Amino acid sequence: RSIRGSAPADAGTQAALDALTRRLARLWNPNCDVPGGKSVQITLDFTLSSNGRVVKGPDWSNQRGDNVWVAGANRAKAAVNQGQPYGDLPPELYNVPLRIKFDATKACG
Repeated sequence: RSIRGSAPADAGTQAALDALTRRLARLWNPNCDVPGGKSVQITLDFTLSSNGRVVKGPDWSNQRGDNVWVAGANRAKAAVNQGQPYGDLPPELYNVPLRIKFDATKACG
């Protein structure tokens, strides 16, 4: 079972997942000023333990060889690690694979 940013879930879990996605988007620092930087869309998979720490991942699931995307993925992974611990989530979001999309088209606005 995995919980994804776009998958249906109960309202409380989905709201918490949406809040987590927004929190990570604020921590992410995409390079909007380089050619192609605004089109980067990174999807990361990771699992959080019940103490809010990353225990698996973050793994980049939609990998591309483009250097701009690689840099965006590295920055997204750093955002996930920087945000620890995630102690304010509902129990349903711990110990399950999570999938979060980092979208530079939104972040670079």
